[in-house]
Parts: sequence; C-alpha cells; structure tokens
Amino acid sequence: MERRINVATNWASTRIAYLDKAERYEDSYAITQEFREWITCIGENVAMLDDTILIVAK
Repeated sequence: MERRINVATNWASTRIAYLDKAERYEDSYAITQEFREWITCIGENVAMLDDTILIVAK
C-alpha cells in the first residue's frame, strides 16, 4: 500500500509542477486539493492517510 501511495504522490507532484509551468493554475489547484493529505502528510501521520484511502473489495 505504501508503494501505491508513493507512486500516486509522485505523480500528483509532477503533474502539479507541469500544470504550473503551463500556467494552468486552476487544474493545478484541483490536483493539489485532491491529493492535499497525501502530499503534506506522507510519512508523518499514518492514521491521517488511513482515513483517506479507499479499499475496494476484490
């Protein structure tokens, strides 16, 4: 699970940087808000991440 969070967080950070460079600030802000908990809390408080992760039944 931690690997998936790292991949998603890295994707979001890269996408935000790309959108900022392209001056697409509304799109950048939307992704920032969507991944806010993961980007700012990664590795700090696992309980906060557990509340934001959706587990889908197989």
